[in-house]
Amino acid sequence: LIGFVLAPVGLYLRSKVAESPAFSRTVAQKQVAANPFVEALTTHRIPVLCAFGLSAIGTVGNYTYNIWLPTFASGQLKIPRDVAFTSATVAAIVLTVLTPVMGWLSDKVGRKPILLTSAIAYGVLSFPLFSYLSDAPNGNKLMIVQSLSAVLLAMYAGPLCAILSELFPTKVRFTALSIGYGMSVTLFGGFAPFIAEYLIGASKNPVAPAYFLIFAATVSAITLFAMKDRTNAPLD
Repeated sequence: LIGFVLAPVGLYLRSKVAESPAFSRTVAQKQVAANPFVEALTTHRIPVLCAFGLSAIGTVGNYTYNIWLPTFASGQLKIPRDVAFTSATVAAIVLTVLTPVMGWLSDKVGRKPILLTSAIAYGVLSFPLFSYLSDAPNGNKLMIVQSLSAVLLAMYAGPLCAILSELFPTKVRFTALSIGYGMSVTLFGGFAPFIAEYLIGASKNPVAPAYFLIFAATVSAITLFAMKDRTNAPLD
């Protein structure tokens, strides 16, 4: 309901914001793509795939640890609902505080080192974290697990917007970025709670969602290894 109320405000504010200097130059030089959707999927299909792969672990980490886990903890692990959602709130605060810090740090040391560290850590730690939580679960364990995930997610979310933008030239950036990121969020994130529940149901093992996190972390890590880091490079 709040979103519906704020949507017109957001549209108004966006209509009054000046375009970036890079886009203004592109318009002045008449280089804006006539059909950015088609051009994104033809000329820039490899960067679009990179945006898709890059976004995998950040999306799965968010939807699994922040959105699905509190409900699972209260419904299946018998952690009191108020405790589960207090834990989620603490994790959200950690994420909110650390995300701009990690974005700032990525300007100094590069995007890839921070993103790779986060992706690899998600792949290595997810199984132990789920095992730790599932063995005699309680609110303190849930808070530790969600807060650790929030640190890793901040490491990913902070540099992600910048590295996605740096993948594309100005004339197709908005459209191409939206396709790669949006498809990743839809497929990896939108289905993450369903996949987590399915894996648990099929295996009868509450640790099973870790396997999907490991898969997503592998996709993002391989994408990062294959990419060139263009931190602070001038935007085309």
